[in-house]
Amino acid sequence: MVDVIAKKYGHQVLRTPPYHPELQPIEKCWGIIKNEVARNSNFTMENLKDTAR
Repeated sequence: MVDVIAKKYGHQVLRTPPYHPELQPIEKCWGIIKNEVARNSNFTMENLKDTAR
């Protein structure tokens, strides 16, 4: 659907390869979040809920 809409307006959608962290900026964000949660967790469900808020 995205390709059809883009083509209609004279654009081309370029996709990055999947599972390629250097080209997926969200991967860096997830890495930072995961490290922060790991450093501040005692690995209980209650602490995980508090950390995620």
